[in-house]
Amino acid sequence: MEKIGWMLVAKASEEDLRSVDQVVYTLEAIGYGRLPDELCVEEVGEAFDVEDRAQCQRVMRHLLAVTSTGSVGRAATGLRTVFDPRSEVLAPDSDVLELHPRLVKALAAAEQLKASGWAPLTGPGQIQEGDFLSFTVGGTPMSVKARMVLNAGNDREEVVYNRHRNFYFVTSMAVDGTSTHKGVFVRSARPAEGQS
Repeated sequence: MEKIGWMLVAKASEEDLRSVDQVVYTLEAIGYGRLPDELCVEEVGEAFDVEDRAQCQRVMRHLLAVTSTGSVGRAATGLRTVFDPRSEVLAPDSDVLELHPRLVKALAAAEQLKASGWAPLTGPGQIQEGDFLSFTVGGTPMSVKARMVLNAGNDREEVVYNRHRNFYFVTSMAVDGTSTHKGVFVRSARPAEGQS
């Protein structure tokens, strides 16, 4: 299951998408007045006659076989959810498939953050002594340096940023959101590769 905006929906599988493709292909073919190639008996491009009981049965059996290999409903529900304005995935006022302005803004902010050298804390082993840290504690923004890293690289890693007052956080707790230290970002104090 994948949460899209306001609703949790099951993601369509590759089988679901192939099933939808086959249903669409079949319906479009008969809509143009011909049988899909795999249902032609006499020649490719055989005309479809809605009054021909045998042809209609072949088409119906084919559609039932195709839909038994995947969930057309799951694919349609996922598509409807993505298109729903409440999901804020697609731009609501666009005639083409464009990302919602909120997502465009978030992606631009992420690129800007990446260019600045700051990265979100994702796990133990990321912070080294001397690295710059940015976070909030009790709603107060803080910018500090990592003074010590204890148990570096494992799930008990602690990052000390004020030795005299014993101010520190546990990396795994900061990552999973159970720490009082929120929104921890790291910028390496070491020069990037190729720089001296």
